[in-house]
Amino acid sequence: GYQVSIFDSAGIYLRDEFTSTEAYTYTLEKNKVDKAGRDFFIQVLARGNNNQVGEGVKFKVENPQPAAVTGLSTGSSYNSIQVDFISPNDIDYIGVDMRFRKVGITAWSLALFIAGTSCTVPKLNSGEEYEIELTSVDQFGAGASTSVITSTTKVEAAEIDGLSNWATELDPVDLTF
Repeated sequence: GYQVSIFDSAGIYLRDEFTSTEAYTYTLEKNKVDKAGRDFFIQVLARGNNNQVGEGVKFKVENPQPAAVTGLSTGSSYNSIQVDFISPNDIDYIGVDMRFRKVGITAWSLALFIAGTSCTVPKLNSGEEYEIELTSVDQFGAGASTSVITSTTKVEAAEIDGLSNWATELDPVDLTF
């Protein structure tokens, strides 16, 4: 049989498992219980019938952070912004944390966690420019973030001086009447 020992990234012992086959799976659930994290070590020792221990092998397991989403695009309405993106190809990717802020404001608002590939940020002020950033998330936490992009909500006609309520977008021709 085999003795499989798990150590965290600092080399601190976490657990032993024993198996009679060459195959062993250290599951995400075991990792969460052990709090081994994204990077850890596994040591495998062969054990004989009389409990003799063979020379073992120790190796590092690394689970890199997920890459940033790609294809980030936005569209706007009068009081909302639509955000669309392409998820990274990462086996344990679960979604993104999206944060946004009005341009000129230093504090970010964590808007929401997105499990899909698009969302709408509602209840924004019309005619305002917003900054948006998405951070990929996997089972172990945050990964890479996108560059900050901006999007401006549309202005409602009632808010534009000189336009009647029938106009829905600012058009230079409208201003000549």
